[in-house]
Formats: sequence, structure tokens, C-alpha cells
Amino acid sequence: MTAKQDNAPSVGGTERPLYRKLLWGCALVSAALLVWAGTYIHRRDARLQEARTDAEARVRQANLDMEASLNRLVPVNLRISEDLTSGKLPANPDAIEARLREVKQEVPEIFGVGVAYVPYGFRDDLRLYAPLFVDREAGSDLVQIEDKYDYTDQDRPWYQLPLKRGPIWQEPHYGIASQSFLANFTTPFFTTDAATGEKRPNGVVFTSMSIDQFDRLIHSLGLYETGYGFLVSGKGAFVAHPNAEWVKENHTILEWANQTGDTALKDLAEGTVVGKRGFVSHHDSSTGKYQWVFTEPIVSTGWALGMVFDKENIAGWKSLQQERLALQIAVLVTVVGWVAVFMLLQQNRRQRRREDVQTGTATQEVAAAG
Repeated sequence: MTAKQDNAPSVGGTERPLYRKLLWGCALVSAALLVWAGTYIHRRDARLQEARTDAEARVRQANLDMEASLNRLVPVNLRISEDLTSGKLPANPDAIEARLREVKQEVPEIFGVGVAYVPYGFRDDLRLYAPLFVDREAGSDLVQIEDKYDYTDQDRPWYQLPLKRGPIWQEPHYGIASQSFLANFTTPFFTTDAATGEKRPNGVVFTSMSIDQFDRLIHSLGLYETGYGFLVSGKGAFVAHPNAEWVKENHTILEWANQTGDTALKDLAEGTVVGKRGFVSHHDSSTGKYQWVFTEPIVSTGWALGMVFDKENIAGWKSLQQERLALQIAVLVTVVGWVAVFMLLQQNRRQRRREDVQTGTATQEVAAAG
């Protein structure tokens, strides 16, 4: 019976060193993982902040470039208006058409440039006169808008609004005479009443850019390696967007935000319409991509430039994602290790209980034999 007593405790004794080794191994690996995770999070946050700062700088520079391009239409327009008002540019078809042709040649960004007189403002025996020089495949072409339709109708805002409000960038629309989607900068010009000496509107000058030109302008910003750009009007309608149908159908940034169901994106859209700078981190459920969306107001036009960056295209982002995957795998392996330690601990406890039972039984047998 003495031999039985001596052998009983030895079973548990052989298990305990392995348990301790696994316990210490898991503890050391867990500590290393904590250090690794902390380092990764720090590097990731620093990289994201650096990328966001760089993106914001690109957005603001692109905004300045866009504003400069749009504003090239403004002084041309204002000079024609001033010359018509002062009489420097006389109400003569040859003079007006020559001036419009000259402007088209000097400023290639302009898709169309024209003048539209109020009824009988050009000549007492001529109700309407509105020459337009516009781009065609074969070059610039002269179009008489009054031959196409009565532009003085109330549903012609490109003509009506500047007479009421003064110089203005207008919402995109389809131009019947130009047969293109356009955005106009329009300015009234005036004549002086001989009897009273008061100035009254005598017509409007309009310079146009086509939607295709806006698309090319957005493309020239060089965003397509990391995302895309878009342009919205003062009412939030898309003037330029990779999806051309959104522009042609007058979809708005608010509609886009509502479709996504992202409340943060909706807040950004609402702020954009009232001229606020915006930023949001957005998940596009249709593509599965995580994106940064920036908007920057174009002050002179009341429009806004938007830029969307795909996070996975940020420099260094892929290596960070690979490191995160490796970290996740390491964490999973460590969890499995801890589960194994826990199971071994449970097995060790059960084994010790059996040993205690065996030891107690052996003691009782010895006592009974004595």
C-alpha cells in the first residue's frame, strides 16, 4: 500500500510544468501584441492625419484653380456689358458679331458667348435680336436665338434673372440654341432714357461653359488616381459628376446623401448648399469602399467643388491594412492559446481531484488494514 501512496501524487506533478510554460508563453505573447497594437494604431492615426491634411490641401488648391477658370468668363462678360452700356460697342450687327467672334477666339474656355436685347431694344423695327457664337464640331458658329424661340418668355431664366438681379451664375440647363447642357454667367447692360436720364436694362450678355467642359476641368485636377471630383450649383444640383446622367437629370447632392442613408453625409450636403466647407468619412454601401468626402465653396459663383477620396488608394494604406490583418491573425492565435491554457487548467484540476480521491481511498485502506 505504501507504493500506491508514493505513486499517486506524481500524475499531477508532471502536468503542472507544461501548464506554467503555456501560461507564461501566452502572457508574453499578449504583452507583445499589446505593444504591436499600440504601435500600429499610432502609425495608422498618424498616416490618416497626414493623408487628410494632404487631401485638404489638394481640395483647396483645386478649388482655387476651379475658381480661376470660372472667373475667366466674368471679366469678358462685364467688358461687353460696359461697352454696350457706354456705346463703345454700338448697336450694329457687324460690330456686335465681330466682338463676340473675337471673344471666342481669345478665351477658348468659353463654349458660347452672346447678347440678347430686350424687345425693340436693338432697333425700333426689330422686336428681338440675340446673336450667339457657340462651339460646333467644325468650329465656332453664329446662331440667332430669336430664330429658335422667344427668349423673353418667363420660363427662360438665363434671360429673365439678370434683368432682375444683376450679374449672376445660373443653374445648369439645356440650351436649345446651342443644343448642349450649359451653365451661364449673365450680366445686364443698360441704355439711358433720353427724356429722364435714367438707365434701364436693354438686354443681357451671357457667357457659357458646357457640361463637357466642366467634366474636362474636373478631370484636369488629377483626382482619378485616388477618387473623383464633382461640382454642384448654388441649389445643390450637380454641374459635373462622373455619372453624366446625374447632371442631365438635375440630381442634387441632397438626393445623393438621402439615397445613401448616411446622416453625416446628409449634414455635409445641407451645409454645402448654404456655402459651408464640409468633410465626412463615408462608407459607400454600393461599392463597399470607405471614402473621404470634402466640399469647398467657390465663393465668386455660389457653387461648390466636391472631392471624394477612396481610403484604400491613400499612400501606405494597403501596407497598413496588411499589417492589421497580420495583427488580427496573431490575436486569433493568441486567443486560441489562451483557450488551450484554460482547457489544460480545467483538465489539470480534474486530474488533481482524481488524485485526491485516489489518495483518500488509499489512506482509508491503510487505516482499515492497521
